[in-house]
Amino acid sequence: MESLHKQTKMEIEMSGLKEVTYREAGLTKVDMYSLVFNELVKYPDGLEIKDIFKVVNAELANKESLLSKQGEDTLRNLISAGAVSDGFIHPFNKENPKWRLTNEGKKLVEQQGQQKEKGFNTETGNDDTDIPNIVKGTDEFEEWPETLAKMPLQKLRNARGLSQKVLAEALHLQQPAITKLEKRTDIYISTLRSHIKAMGGDLDITARFPDGDVKIANFSQI
Repeated sequence: MESLHKQTKMEIEMSGLKEVTYREAGLTKVDMYSLVFNELVKYPDGLEIKDIFKVVNAELANKESLLSKQGEDTLRNLISAGAVSDGFIHPFNKENPKWRLTNEGKKLVEQQGQQKEKGFNTETGNDDTDIPNIVKGTDEFEEWPETLAKMPLQKLRNARGLSQKVLAEALHLQQPAITKLEKRTDIYISTLRSHIKAMGGDLDITARFPDGDVKIANFSQI
């Protein structure tokens, strides 16, 4: 865990840095996959999301920046929805809340390492490394909050790597109840909160005004 200790020390020195998303820092989905995967491959047991933030912040420190709250949310969604959907990271597991590379993810890191050794063209000065199309993809997860704001419950459940059966068991419901819930557009806050909690998250209610956002505190215990 030597690298993480170094990153923790660096975090302490980050006060006063500009808060950004990875896109605002000039990084892409390809950059984030490469950065995060190359760190994850060092830890077979995986890393928690907070440790992944440290990895990215260590890189952003070179640009005199660090992840903003929005940047953390965007990165979290890139990992939990993008990388999981692409097959490079195992789905989230509440009992072991660490993100781990799949065999495909490990192969990607190995392939990129091999390509980097022979990918630089000395004649043109260009990096000719071949990046798989699935990694290039589209940076849909950079568009926060639009992407998350429009994510329906079914897509969110899939992104978390949960089946309806597993979620139903966690909520002590029958599977058809999950199907029905995911199709509804009008849901009790308590029901939605339980649903999100079963997926490993927390539900906050926020009112947005032109002059700022306000978290509605009296819903927190519902």
